[in-house]
Amino acid sequence: LYEAKLLILGEGGAGKTTLARKIENPNYVLQEEKTTKGVDVIIWSFPIQDGKSFRVNIWDFGGQEIYRHTHQFFLTKRSLYVLVADARKEDTNFQYWLNIVELLSGSSPLLIINNEKQNRKKEINERQLKGQFNVEKILDVNFANNAGLEKARSEIEHYLKSLPHIGSPLPKT
Repeated sequence: LYEAKLLILGEGGAGKTTLARKIENPNYVLQEEKTTKGVDVIIWSFPIQDGKSFRVNIWDFGGQEIYRHTHQFFLTKRSLYVLVADARKEDTNFQYWLNIVELLSGSSPLLIINNEKQNRKKEINERQLKGQFNVEKILDVNFANNAGLEKARSEIEHYLKSLPHIGSPLPKT
């Protein structure tokens, strides 16, 4: 089995849809995105050893508060989580998002993408978050000029391939 679920969470307007598009195609040109209503699922594949392909189902969640109650039905174990934080704003509710992931993910790994919109950097207390939650890494990415994007994609691929069910044999029927 070489397939996994990547769940992208965060506040509305943080850059979740842009991250999904940039993962799928690094040359994706930024544009004004419509607000995600509910959940969008994008299929992405990348090559792995022996000429095989790794399939990723990217779940791009609407971040508006009205959709938060439905998240519990889709957040699953054996997945990779990415929390996108908007560096221009101070409104990322890390406690809410990290608690909900911890509660529903069964110790799945979590990456935080610090979206440096308009070249603004935001300091995130990495030590505190790693001590409290299952945060693997915090990565700075600027989607306008792709700074940090290749590293983020590489880390995402690494953590997807490291999920415990990857490589498990499938039954014949």
